[in-house]
Amino acid sequence: MWDEAFAATENNPLSVPAGLFATSINQLIDIKTERDIAISNHVPEIVLLGLFLFAVLAIGILGYGNGLAATHARYPAIILCIVITISFILIIDLDRPNRGLTKVSQESMIDLVTIINKLSKE
Repeated sequence: MWDEAFAATENNPLSVPAGLFATSINQLIDIKTERDIAISNHVPEIVLLGLFLFAVLAIGILGYGNGLAATHARYPAIILCIVITISFILIIDLDRPNRGLTKVSQESMIDLVTIINKLSKE
């Protein structure tokens, strides 16, 4: 597509439609690159490991505190474990947009390919 845009602007460099076409192709390439970069960037594994260690430490401190106390606070401990688990699931799920519970729709890119194919056949 870029070759066609380059050829159109080279044949008639003062053509406004050809310039707009080349600009839109350039923006399309930039957006595709940004999407590829966003999909390939992930939270570093050392950060996930650090979060896990902090969670273990927090639960360990809570368990130690419950062991020292005469009464055990079961509900706060259960709520803390649930919140930490949901936080980990959410972080990992949002970090990987192609799988998991939240998926990024590719429908707009599929529609764009369909439109480009229709226009190229005309």
